[in-house]
Amino acid sequence: MVNNSKSFHNNIETLISVGKSLFKKGHLFEAGEKFYKAIKLDGKCHEAWFYLGIINYKIEKINQSKICFEEYLKMNTKHHIPFYYLGKIYFELDDFELAKEMFEKVFQLKPDFIDVLSKYPKELKLFNKMYNQIKKHDKIRNKLKKERPFSNPLLYLPNNKKFPYKAMNELAKRTHRKKRVNSKSTNEEIHSLYKELAEIFHPDRNDVESEELIKYLNNTYDEIKKRRDLT
Repeated sequence: MVNNSKSFHNNIETLISVGKSLFKKGHLFEAGEKFYKAIKLDGKCHEAWFYLGIINYKIEKINQSKICFEEYLKMNTKHHIPFYYLGKIYFELDDFELAKEMFEKVFQLKPDFIDVLSKYPKELKLFNKMYNQIKKHDKIRNKLKKERPFSNPLLYLPNNKKFPYKAMNELAKRTHRKKRVNSKSTNEEIHSLYKELAEIFHPDRNDVESEELIKYLNNTYDEIKKRRDLT
């Protein structure tokens, strides 16, 4: 039994070692296969999740990359790199608030992060671009809050007939939910987010804002169901 256990761990260590070697040589797909096999053997192999997250990001599979880094962070929240990648991912998904949150976490864990980035001019240039756009977004957002403190709750929400997925994601963003949906999401995933939002926006009869938002949410969900030919 002890030998079997030792052999099991040796197999995982070998897969990780070979995967890292392939990764350093730029053989991303082959490396990814090794890390994936390691995860199949042990779903809590955080090192495999880490490298698989980077590989998926490099081959532009950002949703898969996001899942990998989220899995990694369930086991280890002391490493700044996963937060940096998640910041870049949320930025690409136009979720500037979560991107900012991730980048702030990076600097909490690694105060000299800019010094590290300065060794990689292209990456530093990209980070500065993201940072400036997030800062600009914050200024506009704060200005709107000051100018329209009691504005229509539906203001600045997407047209839910044309962009139902974007509309549902905007509601999730407003309520600080991390879940997001798109045309490739399963019906269960979409229903789960809808149910979560419906509980948040459940209307108090004296709360006009809640009534308007629940109506908007229901119309959004109905539009998604139409597109999927669901009843």
